[in-house]
Amino acid sequence: DELWGVQFGQAHLFTAQNDVEARWFSSGEVRVSYKPPSKTMEVMPHDRAKQYLIPEGVPCDFLEAIGVMTSSGRVKEAHRKRLRQINRFWGLISHVGPNFPADEILHVVDFGSGKSYLTFALSHYLTRILHRKARIVGLDRKAEVMQDCQTIAESLHLDGLEFVAGDLWNYRTD
Repeated sequence: DELWGVQFGQAHLFTAQNDVEARWFSSGEVRVSYKPPSKTMEVMPHDRAKQYLIPEGVPCDFLEAIGVMTSSGRVKEAHRKRLRQINRFWGLISHVGPNFPADEILHVVDFGSGKSYLTFALSHYLTRILHRKARIVGLDRKAEVMQDCQTIAESLHLDGLEFVAGDLWNYRTD
């Protein structure tokens, strides 16, 4: 409003329905004219499918084993937020992952890993996507949960992935 008539005396608006021209005159009069559209509008979808490391519909053995998706790749409704969390996590680490040394074993300890969704995701990313050697330990106080995770890791033959019951203060690496 402050610039109209001072800095700008004419405005053009192009829409799919009309071209609109507004002119301001020194007398204070404003004339608005409408013409048929002169430009074709390309409709840009705002709901494009996001690109994920593991998109929905693509089966993934560790996501199936931890209960996030079915064997056909369908994400279970109760775990949609979990898959988004995993994909956001991958988005964060994908910026640094390629800089990890290719000729060394990567050592990672996930303290307070709980049900280890992100621990499994990290293992998958490092070993299957980046093809790096890694020793990853999920550590949590809940012995039963760690045993379940260890059973899953063994059933999927995820070498280098281990789950240990304990706490941060008493954990020692080799």
